Amino acid sequence: MSVPTWPEPAQLANLLRPVLATQRWGTLLPDNVQVSFEVLDSGDTLRWYFFLLDDDAALSVPIKLAWQAPTSGWQVSFECDGRLAWLGEACTLDATWQALTGLKVSVIDDSAREQSNTSVVLSTAQGKVIAKVLRRLYPGTNRECLLARALADFDAAPTLVLAPTLAWPFAPSATSDASANQASSDAEALTKPSAPQVVVVVGHQFIAGARDGFEYYVEQLRQAPPGQPLSLTVPEQLGKLTAQMHVCLARTLGTQSQTNYVALARQRLAALTEQLQTLLAASPLDPEQTSRARALSQQLETVLEPLLAEISQAVTLQAIHGDYHLGQLLVSAADAHSPGGLRSANWYVVDFEGEPLRTDSEQLSLAPLERDLASMARSFSYALATAGISEHSCDALVEKFFMAYRQEITSLACKHVPATHPLTQPETTAFQDQVLTVELLLKTVYELVYELTHRPTWAHIPLDDLGRMVTHTTQKHGRICL
Repeated sequence: MSVPTWPEPAQLANLLRPVLATQRWGTLLPDNVQVSFEVLDSGDTLRWYFFLLDDDAALSVPIKLAWQAPTSGWQVSFECDGRLAWLGEACTLDATWQALTGLKVSVIDDSAREQSNTSVVLSTAQGKVIAKVLRRLYPGTNRECLLARALADFDAAPTLVLAPTLAWPFAPSATSDASANQASSDAEALTKPSAPQVVVVVGHQFIAGARDGFEYYVEQLRQAPPGQPLSLTVPEQLGKLTAQMHVCLARTLGTQSQTNYVALARQRLAALTEQLQTLLAASPLDPEQTSRARALSQQLETVLEPLLAEISQAVTLQAIHGDYHLGQLLVSAADAHSPGGLRSANWYVVDFEGEPLRTDSEQLSLAPLERDLASMARSFSYALATAGISEHSCDALVEKFFMAYRQEITSLACKHVPATHPLTQPETTAFQDQVLTVELLLKTVYELVYELTHRPTWAHIPLDDLGRMVTHTTQKHGRICL
């Protein structure tokens, strides 16, 4: 049986569209998909395509196609996302991979899980590497690589090992000739310096025996004695860790002042509120939850404005993690189960690509430190909800986290950051609390939008917390309760 020629871009887009719609990370391809770009070829079943989503970004779709006889035609599967069989084939059989990365892969650990990107553990002659195949691609500076290099002296960030690039296939200078849309198997052609480059995989040092920080902390919460105060050890550890990370980023990449923070915060809220209203119109929640969410969305501007009115100073910006929560941390299993328990835990910060719903320009821009703090505070709330602990307020955990952070950054700042840094000045902490409150509110609205988009069954967590925040800030200005 003869196999027909490979599908044209439009045909391939039609094949992919219903499959993409089932993926958590899936963004439906535009109807007018412009071009496909073949990167890797292993036999007659494997191709890796880029699809242009807008002028500045593309969706990386490693796919497996199989011809199922004339009656069934081409069948699309995402074997690339579960056990990553495709990556095993590509790494071991295709010379392009080795030429791009400099790594000879001998073993593929296929127990990796699918998140916003696809991660897999590679066993190489240089040791194990956790390789993350990026889904949404941008030409130019890769945020995760930039921050990983800036954190080279930060022991809690795994070392960047590899970041192979390919020529950006949608460059304005690219010829319209059809042959220009086909990648050569020659690594030099794929990475020619004359074309803008895009990082397609980010590989870091593999932390042996490490556990997901969120899962680990939820387990610890569930083991807490009923009726007893929750241990504050983890929030204290993470407060110190966060301060150390921020100081390292400030020292390496610098800081700057922002005078239009208030205006930008208003714009962020307006955009999020519009997204929220659109999502609620589709009724992904039960009627009672939908009614609550609509009522809260109408109150958000009223709640936010008094907080913004109290911010009269410039806000200090710097590089931050950008999507900072317990799931972006690893804890060493050996340390976690040592006689000292939590006190001996060794934490690592990973995944510096930023929030999934933000644009590339937003990801690369500097931000207030309070954005990371708000994000981790919200993660404590998610951990409590997941652990089924409702009788405890999150406030004690968050307050300990903030306190440890401020103490640590103050002790380090005199050596590593400008003396004018707001969090080094005790007299400015009230001002910082207002920024923190704004970031907490905006983060919670962002979470509600994210959950309604990707995980509607989780939407009750940010929805419930948003209700408490609105009630509290309506009664009293200042830091909101979680």
